Amino acid sequence: MQVSVENTGTLGRLMKIQVPAEQIDGKISTRLKQMSREVRLKGFRPGRVPMSVIKQRFGQQVRQEIIGQTIQESLGEAFRQEKLQPVGRPKVEPDVESLKGGDLEYTAEFEVFPDMGETDISTLEIDQPKANVNDDDVSTMITTLQQQRAVWESKKGKVKNGDRVALEYIAVAGETRHPAIGKERIMVMPNGGGMPVAFENATLGHKAGDTLEVDVEFPEDFRIAELAGKTARVSMDINVVEAAEMPEVDADFVKLFGVESGEIDDLKTEIKNNLERELATATTSLLKLEVTNKLLLARNDLEVPQALIEEEAGNLQKADVQRLQQNGIENPQEQPLELYLDAARQRVMAGLLFSEIARANEIQIDGERVREAIESIAQTFEQPAQVVELYYNNQNLLSGVENSVLEEQVVDWVLTQAKVKKNKMNFQEVIQIASRGR
Repeated sequence: MQVSVENTGTLGRLMKIQVPAEQIDGKISTRLKQMSREVRLKGFRPGRVPMSVIKQRFGQQVRQEIIGQTIQESLGEAFRQEKLQPVGRPKVEPDVESLKGGDLEYTAEFEVFPDMGETDISTLEIDQPKANVNDDDVSTMITTLQQQRAVWESKKGKVKNGDRVALEYIAVAGETRHPAIGKERIMVMPNGGGMPVAFENATLGHKAGDTLEVDVEFPEDFRIAELAGKTARVSMDINVVEAAEMPEVDADFVKLFGVESGEIDDLKTEIKNNLERELATATTSLLKLEVTNKLLLARNDLEVPQALIEEEAGNLQKADVQRLQQNGIENPQEQPLELYLDAARQRVMAGLLFSEIARANEIQIDGERVREAIESIAQTFEQPAQVVELYYNNQNLLSGVENSVLEEQVVDWVLTQAKVKKNKMNFQEVIQIASRGR
């Protein structure tokens, strides 16, 4: 077998492979002989079909099968011989004439992973978020619990803080329209944090039946890819305005949340413990986002395989469709793949950089941290022991946690090498920014 490799770009490769005719013919002959012993044809006894008949009836079919098998086997052998690791599925093009007979010749076009080089972590300046849960945060959560148990009733008056608003909207930024067809239905509250403040607070002072327009600046990390980092003209139709009848915070209310004593102080203690766990998770997420952004900034010249970018863009595209479906939009239209390419490139770059840091510094997955992470997830379910068992018996679930833990370990290592500055924040800031960054 002869193999040659050409560079078609920084990461692009074109491999030419030639397999000797005798190797192909030998495999074809072996397969035809086997068929002659097994095939049953009318007019011939089993195992007595002449080879000339076998070749006439099955020769072309067998040749195609052998060529397909040989391409698959020889391509893998060629990659090993040239010590190349392709990204994605190579584009294979057989030489048409060689399919008819003689040596088998074909080309394989593919990309390879980039040479990651070195990232000087010591030059990175990392802002490390620092926040605590205070009494105001606990009080805010109690108010949220009241809202969850509130009786909501439609009102004719104007929207004020504490009300919730059912609306439909369209956002237009240049040539971009979201959603592509129809209007998206959502429920918002002024200063609720689910959408940009300008979006939510535009409803203040309006009432059901009103139509309004407002310019909204969407953050770079906004969850809807086609709006992220853009200023859009948003048209809203307010359908329903509801006000809440809040329950009293008494013993009966406290017991609704599993605090059997009915004591408000016990509820506050449990809430604070839960908020501290939430803050720890959000801080980890925000810190990972900060490290990721600084790594991307430091290595923005890194070229990554287009195949990986397009694959990740497809994943983002599918996630957007699923989100629209969950919001009640039937048969949502996919946005063009091009809208997701920039975000996909960033995600692919981040993944490669994290993997390279782990490899270069021999950072291994910490099994104890994996167990702690799984147990933390399990605590949110009624039967945590069964959830832990489920994760350890499901390789996909386990791998997801392991990858997340390894990324956290890489972040921890980066913090030991970079220039770290403490960034004081409050609980809500950490939660909201981390939520937008997911």
